[in-house]
Amino acid sequence: MAKGRAADLIVLDLDNTLFDEGRIVSPGNRAAIQKAQDAGVAVSICTARMHPAALFEAAKAGIDAPLAVCNGGYIYHRGKISHKRCMSAGQMEALCNILDPLNVPYYVSTVESAVTNDYTVCGAYYTYWHVDDTGFDALPLVTYKTARRIVPAVGGEGLRLTVISEDPEVLRLVDGKLRAVEGVDVFSSWCNNVEVMVPGGKGAAIASLCDLLGTDPSRAMAIGDSNSDISMLQAVGYPVAVENATDALTAAARYVVPDCRSDGVAYAIENIALAGGDA
Repeated sequence: MAKGRAADLIVLDLDNTLFDEGRIVSPGNRAAIQKAQDAGVAVSICTARMHPAALFEAAKAGIDAPLAVCNGGYIYHRGKISHKRCMSAGQMEALCNILDPLNVPYYVSTVESAVTNDYTVCGAYYTYWHVDDTGFDALPLVTYKTARRIVPAVGGEGLRLTVISEDPEVLRLVDGKLRAVEGVDVFSSWCNNVEVMVPGGKGAAIASLCDLLGTDPSRAMAIGDSNSDISMLQAVGYPVAVENATDALTAAARYVVPDCRSDGVAYAIENIALAGGDA
């Protein structure tokens, strides 16, 4: 370990952390990421996106490291998938059987595809988030109308179920009903969704990254903005919130840095990770 350096691993959330809605990696953030990597610090991403879209965003930032994707559902690096964490077919059936009578749009992510009951609504959402340099990532969105078709198609490979609605009351109803299913976490990663995964989320992904890279979690930094990043911050020795973070995420942080439009990531890297953690 280098003298004076606090972190050996830095893990970044993307949206409203590394960049704002424009998805442009600023010169300041990119330069700081490169400075960290030149100093021997591994820099990674932990995101809700699947691996084709995550790779696209990582390339913009100059990052070439194992990536935690699908909100920590699996680790992807150079064509290989590891530490995959799936829901069981029984859990999938219970979730879909709750949702189908409610007539809400949802999709289930696997490593190789997304399976949905509403291509129009979920396709628009999926296209917005899962983009690469071709305009859309390589994972197909397959449509089946009911759990009777969706569950066999997904099997035991369901990484995440995502419900989409612009109605907050619908989301609250769905959230409450899905919590009846045992052995899953129910949360929201954006204003118009409810998501379901196996417990652990991004925090479990951080543990997997540390194991893969041989890094002590006490010497890892995580930077985020939303409630879905809380477990990520709880898993590291240097938990950082950008200034635009939610109150709950900020409460889990040890440090608060400038917001996503003011190169908060660069500030955290230069003044905490590479400077002994005293900022």
